Amino acid sequence: MHLGLSPIQFGLLLLIDQKPGASQGELARAMGTPASVAVGAVRELEDAGMVTRARRQSDRRRHMLALTPKGRVVLDEGKRKVALVEDKLGELIGKEQKCRLLENLRSIALK
Repeated sequence: MHLGLSPIQFGLLLLIDQKPGASQGELARAMGTPASVAVGAVRELEDAGMVTRARRQSDRRRHMLALTPKGRVVLDEGKRKVALVEDKLGELIGKEQKCRLLENLRSIALK
């Protein structure tokens, strides 16, 4: 199964799963991406039937996001593929170097 997601879209699915009901702005901040980029990616995910947006009762300007069943299937498949790549990476360079590499990539992503 080819996921057909951009890295931002996959990241959004991960965050929506971790923070159900989060707003688009909250997710954009968590990803360190401009809100306009996140909103566009959310729109694409919504059009693809992977997420839903609903207005917050307490603040009608903000949307709460949730995964749909299709979004859950795609996210689970993406996680499975990431695990396979990480396992293969461990085979190629060893577990210790793989851990260091992933640690370095996380620190770069957080800057």
